[in-house]
Amino acid sequence: EIHHRARLRSSSANAQLGGDAHHQHISAVPDVVSTPGLTMGNPLTDGLGDDSDAFATTIGYVAVVLTLALFLAPVQTCLQVRRDGDIRDYSEVSFITSLFNCLLWVVYSAITPGRIQSFIINAVGGLLQGGYIVWFLTYSTGEAHRRIWQRTVGMVITFAIIICLDLLLIPHLGISSIIADDTAETDYLGVFCSVLNVGMYAAPLSVMALVVKTRSVEFMPLFLTLGVAGCTVSWAIYGIYVGDIWIGIPNYLGTVVAMFQLGLYGFYMNTEESRAAFAKVSRFDAREEEGKNGRENGEGEGRECRSKSPRHVNHPPFRRLRSLSGSRSPSTTRGRRIPWAPIP
Repeated sequence: EIHHRARLRSSSANAQLGGDAHHQHISAVPDVVSTPGLTMGNPLTDGLGDDSDAFATTIGYVAVVLTLALFLAPVQTCLQVRRDGDIRDYSEVSFITSLFNCLLWVVYSAITPGRIQSFIINAVGGLLQGGYIVWFLTYSTGEAHRRIWQRTVGMVITFAIIICLDLLLIPHLGISSIIADDTAETDYLGVFCSVLNVGMYAAPLSVMALVVKTRSVEFMPLFLTLGVAGCTVSWAIYGIYVGDIWIGIPNYLGTVVAMFQLGLYGFYMNTEESRAAFAKVSRFDAREEEGKNGRENGEGEGRECRSKSPRHVNHPPFRRLRSLSGSRSPSTTRGRRIPWAPIP
């Protein structure tokens, strides 16, 4: 009887130990499943690397160089305006819009840590766009001059209102940020900058429609299209690498648009309409060179004729010199662009 009671107590103890071990095993399973290391973040906002490492710095400055090349493209237009002595049919809207965009991105880069490349290129771009606007104001008169002033002042007022709302009002309203670890000021200004950039990248859609309609790439220069493609691709890579979704979104869409543009160029570059356009440009270049040589020869022969006798005043080279000096540019006639003048 004593041995029987001992066996019962031993069996009860073993069962209790087995139950406790089984309970501990079951309760340990959720701890393994809920291990924090198994969770994954969002690469669009978390990024693939640090914004201060070598790759981010390199791709950032590559994007700066490509963007600077695009910002310098209107220099040719300004030189043409100087030769004409008037802005003619050139529009100032692109300069004012680009200045507005650059100013917003300068503020965004200033309040967002680690965006030195974006700050540099938009500060330089803002100075260039402001210079182009001043150039247009210098060579415009009357209604065109007043229009440029009004649009520029309106842009500056709009910019001031947006920045005051973002930096002064939003912090006092207690509005939470859109992205974790960001400030509300950075996120909401980033949203506005992205929307504006998407609108600017959508502008080439009208040119693409014109290419399809005319079956000619005359109005879509290859080097400008390649420049836009390189610029958008580099900033898209930068945005996804450092995890800046506001820099990334417009450039993801811009990359898609640029790829479509390159595809259209490759599809329509060998059509009859495109070849005719290229031939027209070649004839224009040859005519410009011929006119330049004629003006140089005419000046020398005209001086020689005047030094000999007044009866040589109707000498053909001198007569052509007089006709050329009557207009401000050989590519204009009575204040209008002649049909073969290139479109900026």
